[in-house]
Amino acid sequence: MARKIHSIEVEFFASLREAVGCRVLSILPSEIERLTCVEDVRTWVVRCLGESRCTELLAERTRLAVNEEFAELDTPVDRGDRVAFMPAVTGG
Repeated sequence: MARKIHSIEVEFFASLREAVGCRVLSILPSEIERLTCVEDVRTWVVRCLGESRCTELLAERTRLAVNEEFAELDTPVDRGDRVAFMPAVTGG
């Protein structure tokens, strides 16, 4: 029987992980009710970690994903989702 996940996992990649100081945060079920989209999750992270640690996270160029699919700030989130924040990738 599969275990039902009740939290939202928030992952940070590359330079964002270094900036915020962790790889993953879990949003507990009691806090999820107020979070309806990726923007709400980002606001929750900033409130938890402080704006000074989240400057790069707030940058317009930061890429977002929900359950490994690229997303926008208005993409809905729900219990069991994995929300990822990634720095923009540049290449030549």
